[in-house]
Amino acid sequence: MLAFIARHTVLNFNDRKKRNRQIMKYFKIALAVLIISLISCEKDEELARNSTDIVPLKVGNRWFYTTYLYEDSQEAKYETSSISVDKQIDLTIRGKKIETFQIKNTTGDLYTNKFVGNTSDGYTEYGLILDFDHMFQYSGGMEFVFIGENDTLIYNSLVAKYPIQANENWETENSYSYIDYDEASNVRTIEIKVDTVEIKCIETNKTIDTDIGSFNCIGYRYGDNDYYSINYYSVGYGMIKSEFYENGGIEGYRILTDINLK
Repeated sequence: MLAFIARHTVLNFNDRKKRNRQIMKYFKIALAVLIISLISCEKDEELARNSTDIVPLKVGNRWFYTTYLYEDSQEAKYETSSISVDKQIDLTIRGKKIETFQIKNTTGDLYTNKFVGNTSDGYTEYGLILDFDHMFQYSGGMEFVFIGENDTLIYNSLVAKYPIQANENWETENSYSYIDYDEASNVRTIEIKVDTVEIKCIETNKTIDTDIGSFNCIGYRYGDNDYYSINYYSVGYGMIKSEFYENGGIEGYRILTDINLK
């Protein structure tokens, strides 16, 4: 079972076998919680101090980050990417009209637009749309086979509960990708469906250092004992860092590098 979070990867198919092994590992350990997902930070310190939202959402905001993977115990830069808030959009979910923001991941052969919002419970994800045109454009000739009724999934996933105390946990809906790659035929089969994931707050006061500053963060763990991720959010700034684990060992991480907020 291969699960993804946010984090959609541009593949270099000139060295397909090695790249495919790396990205399969990456998809295997990363959950699709906005997962894929939204990394942010606010330059306006006064706004950040007064904010009660764990992720600041405004049309035109954009966040930049870098992913590193470990191969043979060596850390290697894997990709850079960005996420942007494109527009506000109303969704009807289970008969209820909800105002959301559409966010876009700007890299990756598995490319999505996601619908997110801030509620009294915290940062919530409501669904995603697969962009097949983008997938084919960056596939390097790879054929995709999509298994599913359509390219849009609607669900209700409380990604980052806030306010929260350490050791609080909850179960929520989430989207997963199940990926199978046939190297001989150069075909990738993708099945995406909604399932549940357990999330736990593991700490509420951790300092994460980045190239643009240090942030006081809340840590959320997503997933089971074998494959899981830990996302670190700073209130008023958003998600600062994601770490990906397999069988208790860290496989890689994604970290904030720059921002452009309105």
